[in-house]
Amino acid sequence: MVKVVIIDDSVFMRRVIKDILVKNGIEVIAEAENGFLGLKYVLELNPDVVLLDIEMPVLTGLDTLALIMKKKATPVIMFSTLTKEGANITMEALKLGAVDFLHKPNNSLEIHNIKEALVEKIKTAAKANIKKVQDSERKKGLEAKIQSKLTLPGKVNKICVIGCSTGGPKALTNIFENLKELKETILVVQHMPAFFTKTLAKRLDDITPYLVKEGEDNEEIKKGVVYLAPGDYHMTVEEQRGSYFLKLNKQPAIHGCRPAVDPLFKSVAPIFKDRVLGCILTGMGKDGGDGCEEIKGYGGKVYVESEETCTIYGMPKQVVERNLADKVLPINAFADEIREFLK
Repeated sequence: MVKVVIIDDSVFMRRVIKDILVKNGIEVIAEAENGFLGLKYVLELNPDVVLLDIEMPVLTGLDTLALIMKKKATPVIMFSTLTKEGANITMEALKLGAVDFLHKPNNSLEIHNIKEALVEKIKTAAKANIKKVQDSERKKGLEAKIQSKLTLPGKVNKICVIGCSTGGPKALTNIFENLKELKETILVVQHMPAFFTKTLAKRLDDITPYLVKEGEDNEEIKKGVVYLAPGDYHMTVEEQRGSYFLKLNKQPAIHGCRPAVDPLFKSVAPIFKDRVLGCILTGMGKDGGDGCEEIKGYGGKVYVESEETCTIYGMPKQVVERNLADKVLPINAFADEIREFLK
């Protein structure tokens, strides 16, 4: 018997779908009203198929899908009103690994009209060899990206380090959408738990002509690449035999955060000196302040996001109050400023 987990924030929809599936010999082993709970059930119960809504609070369907594919590749069918009208979102879901999609009905009459398609799609999806396809496609995709977008020749000369927290993904998207070329290297710390940073890196990579990826331990940093600190790891830089390498560690959280901004900023300051640009974007707390002081002490520059564009004016504010900011900028000015510094 095919086992299904339903992830949908509508109690009515979950109830009706479960009734249809059970009557057609499909077992619903769990129901979840949001992506966090749904992911937990997928990891614990090993369903054959996941029926996943796109529009949900707490964690969107696309983010949930990406995490499922990362943690436990499972056949997923996207189920939402958006799959009919939002072609771009549907294609993104399929790109992320969804097996199929189905238009989510608005009322009980429409549900009756799609019940045969629903049952057929679930039984078909249960036969999909998702893990094999996902592993193969992920490897091919990474290899293609390395060949087409990855490094520029020469030694890294200048570096930009960015730190952010609450509101950071939106701010980073603004920067990288507008930064059309990258001639040096950018390192990013976004306060975010494990597995979420990979999703963020992929989203940023999709909107850039250069590679955006999670940093790896002992990875040599290259020109023309953006490296994102992976969730639950501090990321720093070390110089070895004239080259620069990323180092990941699980030392205690700093300011309640791991990854934290300060370790990265402090590590690059003595290596690159006046060739470092430190950027502090939106976020709560004081992480990044000590790192900015270190960058300034070695002759580097510090730019912070202005209050009017911050989601939370905490991290930038404390840098300004410590008189460490060379420039206070709205978020839409950062791409040009970073480009100018790294040229």
